[in-house]
Amino acid sequence: MSNLEYTIKELPDLLPLGIRNNMMQNNMLLKDMGDSINTFKESVLLSNPYYNKFYKHMKVEKLLGFINTTASQTKSMSPVMDQFQETHIEFEDGYIDTKNISNFYYGPEYITSIDRFSANNMLNLYQEYFVPTGRFSDIAYLNTIGPVGIRVKPKTKRSIPTSYGYTTKDIRDQQKDISCNLIIIDIGAGSTVTMEETFLSNPALKLYNILYLVREDAKLVLNRSFAPDLGAHIIESKVIQFPNSKFECNTQGGSNPYSQELTEVEIWDNCTTHINGRYYIEKDIVNNVYTKLHHKGTDSFSRVDVKTVLEGNAHSSFRGEIVVDKEAINTDADLKNNNLLCSTKAVAISEPQLDINTKEIQCAHGCTVSNIDADQLYFLQSRGISKQHASNMLKESFLGLIL
Repeated sequence: MSNLEYTIKELPDLLPLGIRNNMMQNNMLLKDMGDSINTFKESVLLSNPYYNKFYKHMKVEKLLGFINTTASQTKSMSPVMDQFQETHIEFEDGYIDTKNISNFYYGPEYITSIDRFSANNMLNLYQEYFVPTGRFSDIAYLNTIGPVGIRVKPKTKRSIPTSYGYTTKDIRDQQKDISCNLIIIDIGAGSTVTMEETFLSNPALKLYNILYLVREDAKLVLNRSFAPDLGAHIIESKVIQFPNSKFECNTQGGSNPYSQELTEVEIWDNCTTHINGRYYIEKDIVNNVYTKLHHKGTDSFSRVDVKTVLEGNAHSSFRGEIVVDKEAINTDADLKNNNLLCSTKAVAISEPQLDINTKEIQCAHGCTVSNIDADQLYFLQSRGISKQHASNMLKESFLGLIL
């Protein structure tokens, strides 16, 4: 069969044809995760995620411009690590670079890999955390070659540089087919882990379904950045915070033509949660952010703070949800989204949503869309600063970043 070109809208129709190598065709994975595979398959075949009303403000029609080609390049199983340190861990569509896990810095006493080749991989233990959402993450689940990830042993303290995508650009440029990633990050009880996450583009589309388990008394910090390439990212993360855990996600993005960053956090007793996003988008870039914090336990604290600067024809959408269950008393939650429009053609959409089911909480939100303050711009110019430099200073001050 010759190579087939398709878009993400057409991919669900290809599933029954068995054109792509994926989890449904792997007998080993059918044994370990068969129940959930069948559930996802039924969901995707019943309703194509492309048409999900969830995406109404996300301009998903732009994804039709990313053409994927089947069988265009076999996934490399031995990429050359030439851009990062030896301690870097690399993920790509059913592949994990395990050689760095066994080196002196990590070692099996600290971190072990999760993949279909590992002895006692216990993939079936993670089935319960994967539930169809009707979104593109369901396609990522079904179409990946297999789930991969890491387990961090209890009471481990480590910084883990991580790349999502082959670190060698020449290899990335050969990947013309869609990249589907199902990744499990399991942080052991009492551990303190910082993951320096770098998302690397292929010419085609990249989909991620990432599960983070933050066990009791553990702390996980994600520092996310994106390589400024021409590919598109759709990243859906599910975070489970066990009692007394801490989770923080800090994203600096906006450099790719199209992106979705969706984060849902399940928060139990005595947890602390911080989600911070800083995005600078220009030209005709489309950047979408969705957060959902679901407070299920008592005495927890959460903060969402997302800021975006928009230039040119850029489009930004933000949807933030805070859900507080009846049992989640003494919750302290706050949601903020601020957007700075620097062009009359740029569009920023902000949707805060609160679902509060108990009175014994403190919960607030604030979302704004504004322009550069003319008085502040004039003040800086009156001090001898050029208009362009003054404008850049105000943008940098707004984001707290050097652009």
